[in-house]
Amino acid sequence: MTVQAVALDLTSESATPTRRNQSTWLPVFAALVYFLLGLLGRATIKDGEVLSLVWPAAGAAMLLFGLSAPRSWWFVSALVAVATITLNLVTGATVTQAGIFVVSNVTQAISAVLVMRRLAPHLRGAGGDQPLEQLREFWPIVAGSVAGSVVGAVLGTLGRWLLLDGWSWTDLLVWWARNAFGSVVIV
Repeated sequence: MTVQAVALDLTSESATPTRRNQSTWLPVFAALVYFLLGLLGRATIKDGEVLSLVWPAAGAAMLLFGLSAPRSWWFVSALVAVATITLNLVTGATVTQAGIFVVSNVTQAISAVLVMRRLAPHLRGAGGDQPLEQLREFWPIVAGSVAGSVVGAVLGTLGRWLLLDGWSWTDLLVWWARNAFGSVVIV
C-alpha cells in the first residue's frame, strides 16, 4: 500500500472570493455602517433643531467612496442615498430634509476623496494601496475632510435656504465642523 500526497490548491476561484463579489459586499456593508453611525449622529439632535451635534457617518461615506473604484461611485452614491433617506425618514426628518442631506453627504464624500487622491494618491482609500504609516500622510486626510465638509456644508445650507426655513451662519459652521470632525475621526 502506497500513500500519495495530494496538493491542495487554495488559490482556485471557488476557494477565494472574486474581486467582483468583494466589490459588491464591501460597499453594502459600509453603507450599513454609515446607516448605524448616522443613527448615532441623529440621536444628538437638540429639540427644535435640524442638525445633529455630531456626524460620524461623514467619515463612513468618505471611506466608502475612498475604498471604491471611481467607476462604481454611481453604485456607492445610490447606497449612500438610500441609507441617508431611510435614516432621516426613520428618525423624523422630512423628505425635503432627507433630499438635502443626500446631496450634501454624497457631494461632500466625493469632494473629500478627490482632494485626498490629489494630495496622497499612494494611500489606501485615495487610489493607492499603501497604509497610513507616518504623521505627514495624515494631513491629506485632514485636508480632504475639511474641504469636503466645506462643500457639503455650503450645499446643505444652500438647500435649507432654498427649500426650507432659511439658514444661518451658525448652521453653516455647525454643519462644517461636525462633518469635518466626523470624517477625520472615522477615517
